[in-house]
This record gives sequence, C-alpha cells and structure tokens, in this order.
Amino acid sequence: MPNISRTLSRGTVVLTALVSVSCSIFSLDVENTAQVLSRSFVSDGRSRSYLVHLPLDFEGRLPVVIVFHGSGGSGQGIKALTEFEQLADQSGFYVAYPDAISDWAEGCDCSQADLAGIDDVQFTSDLIDALDAELGIDRSRVFVAGFSQGGLMVFRLACDLADEVAGIATVGASMAVPLSENCAPTEADPIIVMLGTDDEFFPWDGAYDLGLQSVLSADSTAAYWAAANGCTGERGAVLEYTGQTSGVEVWHEEYAACAVGSEVTFYRLEGAGHIWPEGGFSASWSIADFFGLQ
Repeated sequence: MPNISRTLSRGTVVLTALVSVSCSIFSLDVENTAQVLSRSFVSDGRSRSYLVHLPLDFEGRLPVVIVFHGSGGSGQGIKALTEFEQLADQSGFYVAYPDAISDWAEGCDCSQADLAGIDDVQFTSDLIDALDAELGIDRSRVFVAGFSQGGLMVFRLACDLADEVAGIATVGASMAVPLSENCAPTEADPIIVMLGTDDEFFPWDGAYDLGLQSVLSADSTAAYWAAANGCTGERGAVLEYTGQTSGVEVWHEEYAACAVGSEVTFYRLEGAGHIWPEGGFSASWSIADFFGLQ
C-alpha cells in the first residue's frame, strides 16, 4: 500500500500526493472517498498514462482488472462507461484504465499504433509491473477486459501475454482474422466474449473482405477460443435476461468439457448494437463474476 497522507473535510476532499518510484509521479483524487490514481511512466521509450481505482478499503495483495478503451477513447472514458468502481469497492479489487497512443496495437497490422511500431503488449506487461510495485497486487489474479478496439487488444493479450493474465473479457468485438492466423497462446486462460447481433462495427457474421481489418464471425470467434482452450463439448444456450436494457435479450452460451481453469463463455446480445450493456443486465457485473471477483 503506498504511503499517502490525507486531508479530509466534509463535502470537499483535498488530497495531493507526490511519490517518485521508477522515475514516475502520480496524483491522487478522491470521488466519494474512492481513490483514483492518475499515473504515467515510460514504456518502450514512450510516455504512457493510466488511471487506477483503489477500492474503499484496500490492503494486502488484491486482484486487478485492466480495462482497455475503444479507438478514439481514453481511460477516463472507459472508466465512466463501464462503472467497475462500485463492484471494486464491494468486492475489493483494483481497476486500471490505460490510455492508448492514438489507438491500440492489437495485431491486425492495420491500426495506427501497429503501423507506428508501438508495443502495447510490452506496455501491458510494464503496467502490471508498475501496479505491483506501487500497490502490491495479486499477480496470480490479473484480469483484462476491453470494449470495441480495446476488445481486439485483449484478444491480442490472450495470444501474447497469457502467462501474465488470469482471465480475458471482450465486449463489442470479434477476433481479427490476421491475429487468429498468428495466435499462439502459451497457456489457456478463461475467456468471456459479449457481442450484439446488430453490432454495426463488428458484424455478427464477420467481415472477410476488408483486407487486414477482416474480423471473424461471432460464432467463429467463440469456436476459435473453445478449440484453443481444449473444449470438447458443445455450446449450450440459456436465456439469462430479457427486458428493456437497450432492447436486448441476453443469451448465455457456455462450452462444455473445457480444460480446468480455461472456461469459454459467450454472451449473445440479441438485438443489441455496439454497446457495453448496463442496467438490467450488466456486462461489468457479469465479467467480475466470471473472474471470480463477486
């Protein structure tokens, strides 16, 4: 736990901290007594930034969920969209929100970051080290989640950083075809995928005529990871939610007979577009529950 001095008053919280660790400086804000670190450090010769939410009562080595924003977004934006903080406060885990440089180098060889030679896999590994150095995280319970292009980045991490993460979650993304042809995970991590049947950016049936930007269909994405994780059973479907949350039905589909600790779960958001669902059905709650954090 970092050594931080605090000045608190009713209604207004004024809190500043300057700590130098590995040539990094962070400031600490408090929102309803929850703590949000704003951090930056150098990775692969580039200055990188992120936010990290500390739960209300934090001590010891806690798990962490790293959440990747979509193209054109930011850590602050995905923080507001996903609202993981309440879950973190209730269950006791950290949430980190990294910022991309332009966009993510997610392995399609087509994004600005890919073409610029940015190594976001190394950045994620360095971020895990930085979180551990500052907070003392549980290295065996580091999870990654992403929305849209952030989901593509998380698929990349499932391929190239499987030994450092314990679980994978993507929302509003299917797997890029070029990545699927070059993916060689060192171990099988449990993975949860959520996609809307009417997603306008990631077509349900895939997009195979976009050159390097081609993406697999939803079913092919799920089947790919079922095969990678050694699942030998069929995918069963259960209606989990029906209501007015973005006008969708939520079908929970899980593969049977996967290797222990490498479950593959798929959520079909019937009638949904490019969304991170919240409300009657919460993507954030379902992801935290899948990671064993609820």
